[in-house]
Amino acid sequence: MSASAVKTLRWVFFGVMISLLPLFYSYQSLTIRSQVASWDKIIGNGELLVIIWALCAGAIGELFGATPNYAISKVISGAAALLVLILSALLFADVTGARAAGAKIDEVVVVSTSIWLLVFGIISCASCVALSET
Repeated sequence: MSASAVKTLRWVFFGVMISLLPLFYSYQSLTIRSQVASWDKIIGNGELLVIIWALCAGAIGELFGATPNYAISKVISGAAALLVLILSALLFADVTGARAAGAKIDEVVVVSTSIWLLVFGIISCASCVALSET
């Protein structure tokens, strides 16, 4: 197995999976208490967005100091991860601000947007991590 594949797998298991543990715990906690463990209760306040931007920041950081090989691919994957990071941070700030102001938010939109950002974030971040070894 190549060094970039090992690094990417390490990132998936120790970065992505461990960062998602609080959400799994929240699900389990609701279930144990015989409450409905729906997506809106688990990530409807933007909790997943914080995880996404942290993952993106770490993956982008992996590209700094990397060799100039595959420079265009590194720029594209880094820019995609940065875009996801910015969108996640802005959406979280908006959700938090709306909650603080007592405004009603649509948790379904927060959940669906969070999941889409997670998918795109994992793809772009995994690319960053894999390319950092090349």
